[in-house]
Amino acid sequence: MRKLIIILFTMILSNLTFGEVFTLENCIYEKAKLCSVKIADKEKITLVFTNNHSKVKVEIYFEKKKAQFINPYWGLDERQNKALIIGGIKVWVNNKNVYIPYTFVSGIANPKTVTGYFLNGNNKFILEIKGGDASTSYICEYMFIENQLIYRKISSAEFYDEVWELQILKTF
Repeated sequence: MRKLIIILFTMILSNLTFGEVFTLENCIYEKAKLCSVKIADKEKITLVFTNNHSKVKVEIYFEKKKAQFINPYWGLDERQNKALIIGGIKVWVNNKNVYIPYTFVSGIANPKTVTGYFLNGNNKFILEIKGGDASTSYICEYMFIENQLIYRKISSAEFYDEVWELQILKTF
């Protein structure tokens, strides 16, 4: 019988300095590795997820922007005039850079948490960004298999089965 170690790793980034690296190791939740961090007003965060066979490094860059009345961002409503926008995401799987088109990064505002976990053994990795507030809350999920981005899915945080956007980069 396999022993399962359950560790939920949560850090509040507001007390940390720009550019710190967070190593999330030995976090196992059932068959997946689940680790989560809360996002504060930062310019960049770096996360490292590892299991026995894979290492995934994620860098997320943030920008403060003035929102427009008709805005192209998930997580904003028309009353907000400022927002924290994801300006870029870089991912390396086993030290190999993963190609992520800008259209798969753009449009995500007011992120609150970033979660990463491995699925089905070692080669599938999920990066999940949750953000927005109340009716604008969303879940943005990126699926990676080995060193390739497969899709980005944006869903309602209130009704997870309600998919607002699905972008598929690669199919098998």
